[in-house]
Amino acid sequence: MDDGARWDAVEEAVELLREREYSAAERERDGVLSRDPANADAWHYTGVLHFERAEFARAVESYREALRLAPRYLGAAVGLGHALRMDGKIDEAIRAGERAIEVARGLEGGGEDGDAHWLLALCYSQKGKPDRAIRHAEAFLATNPEVEAQADAKALIETLQGMARPLQPVN
Repeated sequence: MDDGARWDAVEEAVELLREREYSAAERERDGVLSRDPANADAWHYTGVLHFERAEFARAVESYREALRLAPRYLGAAVGLGHALRMDGKIDEAIRAGERAIEVARGLEGGGEDGDAHWLLALCYSQKGKPDRAIRHAEAFLATNPEVEAQADAKALIETLQGMARPLQPVN
């Protein structure tokens, strides 16, 4: 089965996942994997499903399976990093983020991947390495993310630089 057909097979499950219809998405995904257990997209979105349910160890397993099947699957590499981070495995999350950056640079037309840099910014912030966190947050900003994400990155940078001030009450 080619990549296009594999994506088509998971499209309904992905839509259900976006609508937060987790049980229906899971049933749809189960059908896809029963027909094609080597569908990396299905494993990736299984990771997303588990992540959304805060089942981080299970998300890690699913993302790893997606990467076993498709080692250059950028979304799975980033997802793996976030699941590891949320599971408290910061050093492993950093390795996943670094792998995601390597994958992005190696893709056709490759360059910097903002999501991988954001993952690393959060990891290094949690690890107490503000200089590295700021560097990755700035690299994330250089990819021109959505306005809300820009605000989060700028707030992280200000906090790490000690510039953040407590909010003042509004009367």
